[in-house]
Amino acid sequence: MSKSRLLLLLLLCMVTLVTTGCFGESREDRYAEAIASIEGVDSQSVSYSNHAGMSSTTRIEIATSTNDSQELLRILEDSLKAFAAETDDESTDLSYVVYSQDRSVYVTPSDLSPDLDFLNDIRNYFDL
Repeated sequence: MSKSRLLLLLLLCMVTLVTTGCFGESREDRYAEAIASIEGVDSQSVSYSNHAGMSSTTRIEIATSTNDSQELLRILEDSLKAFAAETDDESTDLSYVVYSQDRSVYVTPSDLSPDLDFLNDIRNYFDL
C-alpha cells in the first residue's frame, strides 16, 4: 500500500472516530455531570486548561438555590467528592467555589480545611 493511501486511510479513521464520539467525554463534561448530580446544585461552570503539558488548571463555580451556610458546606463536600471521583489529573491547580443563591456568600475547600489545596489533599480529607 502506498504512503498516500495509508495516509488517506488513517485520515478516514480519524474522521470516523471524531464524528462518532469515540474519543469520549471531555474532562469538563465529566466534571460538570458529576457535580450536577448533587442535590442543591442549580448550575455549574467548569473549565479545564492544560498548559502545554507543563501544568493544568481546573476552575469550578457552582450556583445553588440556598443562602444557608450549612447547606452550602454540604453542597461543597458532596460536590468535591463527586469531582474527585471523576478527575484523573492529580496535579491540577484548582479553583473551586460554591455560591449562595444571591451570591452574597460563597464557600471554598479552605472552609472545610486550610490544607485542601490539591486533589490528593481532597482525597485524603474524605478518605477516597
